[in-house]
Amino acid sequence: MSLFEYVMIPPAIVLGLAMTHILAGVGRVVHRLAGHGAPVRVDWIHLLWVVHVFTWIVLFWWYSYAWTTEFEWSLIIFVFLVAYAVAMYLMCVILIPSDLDRVTDFGTYFLSLRRWFFGGLIGLILIDLADTAAKGMDHLLDIGIGYAVMRTFLLLGSVVAIRTERRAFHGPFAAVSLAWMVGFFWVYRPVIAQP
Repeated sequence: MSLFEYVMIPPAIVLGLAMTHILAGVGRVVHRLAGHGAPVRVDWIHLLWVVHVFTWIVLFWWYSYAWTTEFEWSLIIFVFLVAYAVAMYLMCVILIPSDLDRVTDFGTYFLSLRRWFFGGLIGLILIDLADTAAKGMDHLLDIGIGYAVMRTFLLLGSVVAIRTERRAFHGPFAAVSLAWMVGFFWVYRPVIAQP
């Protein structure tokens, strides 16, 4: 086992739990939609953010491989990676509560917790910026200006989203955020190779 593999075990476990939480929650919602349990109203804005966070988890896992070039691991870097994974897990728990039986309308639920979700999203963006900077200037130059523009858009949009319940804002913000993230990372498709 390499040092990288050893260090990444706790973050990988937490990210695996985050993915499991989302997938299990979606499965429980599908059961309710099929008539097994109390009726539930699915909201497209909420669903876009669920897909966004799930995609972000997958991408973080993929891009974590850039840390294989780190030859001297410090406790600070390790704690940082664990904190990143924990922040992602908490975003999942905010989006999909453990007690789904209490949610009857995901649109109302999402707007009621928007301050927590978008506050967490701001924190996650700041952690992601630190992660990107820590991987070095070559990595930052490689991903280009699109990354900075995308993160700035998410950051500013999250500040507005905390302050408003207007679905006329939340809908386009969720759609553009997801489309931009997927589009950007589709264009910038790093290939993992053995160091």
